[in-house]
Amino acid sequence: MKKRPGNAIVAIIVGVVALIFFAFAIVYYTYSLLPNMAKSIGEALFGGSSATAQAAVMKPVDCGTTTKIQVPELYLPVIKQAAKRYLGGDEAALIAVISVEAPRFDRTAISGTGAVGLGQFVVPKGPQGAQSLSKFYFQGLPIVRVPRANPPKVTTSEKQAFRDNYPNEGRLQYSPSIFASAHLLGNAVKKYNGDVGKAYAEGYNGSTAIQSNGKMEKENASERVVKIYNSLNTDGGCKALQDTPGKLGEDLRKAANVAF
Repeated sequence: MKKRPGNAIVAIIVGVVALIFFAFAIVYYTYSLLPNMAKSIGEALFGGSSATAQAAVMKPVDCGTTTKIQVPELYLPVIKQAAKRYLGGDEAALIAVISVEAPRFDRTAISGTGAVGLGQFVVPKGPQGAQSLSKFYFQGLPIVRVPRANPPKVTTSEKQAFRDNYPNEGRLQYSPSIFASAHLLGNAVKKYNGDVGKAYAEGYNGSTAIQSNGKMEKENASERVVKIYNSLNTDGGCKALQDTPGKLGEDLRKAANVAF
């Protein structure tokens, strides 16, 4: 008995509709259910609503017992990854440098010279400088020079205007800035045979400004870095990082759309 052509057409139509429905289901799952599930997981971990979760991960936690360096919990998995990748896991060195460069781990910190963010990076000059910046995780992110109405210092109002006008500026983002800092410091530590103080002073900071006590700015800053670094090591490292899940934790926070 021959099949009717109409039956074949109906079967094709049903198959096409089924494929469309299946594709729609995949898209819906990917862009709706999965993020919502991640948010639910994030809320379960940090407690309460999404807003509560955001407040929880931005809450500063103490690193060490004598140093009292406070780091936002959201930054911990990034610090852990960056230190593992570029500093052989030396989280204390990275924490010490950032705590001096951006006190209170303020990702919106802007210096009087126009350096921006946790790593205090300036806009590089010349093609070599531009290339060096491109290696530091800022690819695809806007980099804008901070204006100076009264050279060489950037005024308080200029700093705030920069934050308001360029909220997505690459150096204001915590993750690329932390990795950039670890990359730069890691190269310097290798160059100076593991000496964190000298690596920071010569390879990271590089400033030659003379301060009131007769020392160069980089020498004073280096002493602060070494003091914090030694204190953290004496305390056994940053206690909060011991229970931080690393990449899994960062991916979860991103999936949960937790603001920084």
